[in-house]
Amino acid sequence: MRAEFLALGAAVTFGANNFLMGIGMRHSTPAMGATISVFFNGLFLWLFFWRLGMRSPWLWAPVLLFILGGFCSPGAARFCNYRGFQRIGPANAVSLAAASPLFAAILAVLVLGEGLTWAIGLGTVSVVTGTIIISRTGRTVSNWRKRDMVWPLMAGLLFASRDVIVRYGLREYHEPVLAAALSVATSFVILLGWQGLSRDFRGFTPSRRNLPYFVVAAVLVTASYILMFSAFSVGQVVIVTPLVGVHPLATIGLTLLFLRKTEVVTWRTVAGAMLIIAGAVVIGAGGEILRRLQGA
Repeated sequence: MRAEFLALGAAVTFGANNFLMGIGMRHSTPAMGATISVFFNGLFLWLFFWRLGMRSPWLWAPVLLFILGGFCSPGAARFCNYRGFQRIGPANAVSLAAASPLFAAILAVLVLGEGLTWAIGLGTVSVVTGTIIISRTGRTVSNWRKRDMVWPLMAGLLFASRDVIVRYGLREYHEPVLAAALSVATSFVILLGWQGLSRDFRGFTPSRRNLPYFVVAAVLVTASYILMFSAFSVGQVVIVTPLVGVHPLATIGLTLLFLRKTEVVTWRTVAGAMLIIAGAVVIGAGGEILRRLQGA
């Protein structure tokens, strides 16, 4: 299966995960909701890996790379994201972290030697711009310090580093489910340690108002990780990362279908969505369109 389709499938399931996580976190803290979701995500991934079985001998070099990828994201990246939310507000933080596909493209070219065509570059910029426009509808914090911009920018860099590290390991070791399971397990250990140093556990009481949403969200994000890591095993970072980055479209679509009475969709949301769609089309079909034009 082409990497583009796998990446878009990951985007849809990841967007649906965000939608359910948003509902569940109305009755929980964001950090606690993320920890519960990552726990079930890791559990489902390891069960799936156990059922699937290994197709290759155990190799420590790529395994350590997958663990390093999990340390970067969602482990350390999520911590930086939350710090950004606290210091400069969610809207500002998400806008800066949305530069992740650009960071990933630069790293992929420098580290992996991938080629960056005009279509991929233009599409990536379009996806990033659309995500920034959508995120600007959220709450901001006044009088924040410019040096605190480092937190969301670091989150974006860590997300990008994870993609490059995983792709590097999967080029020679085609075990995407194992890679996903190791990454999520590492992230869970990091998040658990972070929770132990904070007091967020005290603010969480599992109930029918939050836990079902987190569990179903974990099922969806499990599918997203399998699809995304499978895409990295067969496709380049400069293509896969920006396509996975269109996941806000799925979240917006589900919001329009189920939460129209409580969630407001503004012109910024529509404009951002159009840019994201345009970017995805250019990344996925731009090369083919150019070839046909040249052959005409």
